[in-house]
Amino acid sequence: MQQSEKIKSMILHDIELLYQRICTWKPVYLEALSLKRKRENFHLIFRSFYSSLRFDSLQLLDLDFYKTVDQFYEQVQELHWYLTYTEDLPISVDDHVTRVIKKLDELYQEIQNPQQVDHAEPLHPADFED
Repeated sequence: MQQSEKIKSMILHDIELLYQRICTWKPVYLEALSLKRKRENFHLIFRSFYSSLRFDSLQLLDLDFYKTVDQFYEQVQELHWYLTYTEDLPISVDDHVTRVIKKLDELYQEIQNPQQVDHAEPLHPADFED
């Protein structure tokens, strides 16, 4: 197995575990946040080795794969930051987390099945003129 394939496999595994923790543990971490304002367990949910990867490893990856993976981790990082510092009401927090999980799900599906994603150019009004 080539070095790039090993790195890709490790990233895919990390993403899968991270995504599952974020989704599966949502009721638990939202309850802890809304009832007790506890945030100390977020590091367990959001842990990932991605930020420890060096550039020389990342440059071996396919550029499209890297861009999508980076978008996924950026969403995770933003969610972690939001949950750590928010003072929003519980219903607003739940709504925000649900929206982010929806975006994570889209990125997760694209990462898992890159050939099934439609990368067509967006339609323009001129496309419908006779």
